[in-house]
Amino acid sequence: MTTIFKPALFVVCLVIAACGQAGARTAQLFEAEVTEVSGPLSISLQVEERAVELRLASLTTPVPDRVQAYLDDLMRGRAVEVEFLSETTDRYQRRIGVLWLREGLQKVDLHSILLEEGLVQLYPYADAADRLPRWQAVEAEARAADAGVWGDYETRLRDVDPDVLIQDMGTIQVVEGRVTDVAELGNGRVYLNFGSDYRTDFTVRIDAEAAPGFAQALGDFAGLQDRRIRVRGVIREENGPMIVPPNPYRIEVLGD
Repeated sequence: MTTIFKPALFVVCLVIAACGQAGARTAQLFEAEVTEVSGPLSISLQVEERAVELRLASLTTPVPDRVQAYLDDLMRGRAVEVEFLSETTDRYQRRIGVLWLREGLQKVDLHSILLEEGLVQLYPYADAADRLPRWQAVEAEARAADAGVWGDYETRLRDVDPDVLIQDMGTIQVVEGRVTDVAELGNGRVYLNFGSDYRTDFTVRIDAEAAPGFAQALGDFAGLQDRRIRVRGVIREENGPMIVPPNPYRIEVLGD
């Protein structure tokens, strides 16, 4: 990871609603200008006469061409404010962060715009953990309205039907269903099963090295039995369709 510059900044206080309660966090925002939309979720910025490549945090899109065209129309040459969520760059030398746009007297983050349009889906990492409740709420409204990708068969919300999921191999999907069984193995792996036959039904696998973080975020694994969850990830085949989430932010425990 490559540490890069820290230009002079100004501080604003943003109020973020989390789990139904408002909590204040201090965000460090830099004035910037968009010079190019360099990819579907990547934007080239000029920040205090320095070129910075930004990757929008914790998002994925199954319609990259549509997103890039939308952003090119919305963002090119626009003055924005950028918030970096990490002091380092990714393997493509991009900072990870959030862009804020001025809409009249209000500021709105670009994530919320894209999520509301149904052009992107959340694909969370830890660096954006405190933002997820707000973004999840925006995404939920788009999903309920079948906006954008949520209305397309290939990318709409999936249930745990293995016959459908087996056709989604190698693609990122959002899957929702009830955990029928939790298996905690001696090697530290945890399996969340969603049917009566683990050899063919949909399964979520939590690897041993990741399990402590999941337990801290989700609580006792046994408590997930009979709970509805929503999970995001690449569909792979291992005794039926499976997702192996790398972090607990890819799992949402839902109300019954």
